[in-house]
Amino acid sequence: NPSHLEWGHPVVLGRARAKQRLRGDRDRVSSIPLLIHGDASLPGQGIVTELANMARLDGYTVGGSIHLVINNQIGFTLDTESAYGGVYCTDFFRGVDVPVFHVNVRDPEMCVAVMVLAYEYRRRFQQDVVIDLWGFRQFGHNETDEPTYTNPIMYEAIRESTPILDEYSARLSQEGVITPEESDQSTQHL
Repeated sequence: NPSHLEWGHPVVLGRARAKQRLRGDRDRVSSIPLLIHGDASLPGQGIVTELANMARLDGYTVGGSIHLVINNQIGFTLDTESAYGGVYCTDFFRGVDVPVFHVNVRDPEMCVAVMVLAYEYRRRFQQDVVIDLWGFRQFGHNETDEPTYTNPIMYEAIRESTPILDEYSARLSQEGVITPEESDQSTQHL
C-alpha cells in the first residue's frame, strides 16, 4: 500500500458511516471498516493519525476500524530507523490509546488468532484496533528492486528461509491434519 493510497481511508470511513446511518445502525455493527496500510505509509503522511484522533468524535465515529499493517520492515529501500522516530511504525497509536497487536507472519495460526481478537475487541469496545503483521517482501519493494543493496543482512536471511506455505503445510502433514498428498497440492507454486 503506497503512501498515496492512505488518502483512500477517509473515503472508506465515510462510506461505512453513511451505510450505518442509512441502515439506522446506531450500534455501528453493520459496517466494519478494514484499513490496510504499509509500514512506511502508515506514519508517513499524518492521515492515519488524524483518522485515529477523530475516531471517537460523535460526528465521525464508525464504531472503530480494524487497521491491518503489512509490515515488510523496509518501506521502499529505506531502513526503519530513517522512516519514523519510534521503535514500531504503529507507535503513534499509543497517543490516542489504540491497542496494537504485533504478530509474526511466520506463525499463520497466531495471525488468525490475533485477527479474531482484533475483531472481538472492535465489536465489544467500538474502538480502533491495530494488527501489525511482521513479515518481509521476498523480492524487495518490487520485482525490479535489488534489496540486497540496502538491506543485505535481512535479504540474506530471507533467501535462506523456507517459504511460509511450505513450512506450515509440512507441519500440518507431520501432525496428521492433512495427508502428504494434500500438503504437496497446497504447496505447488503457479
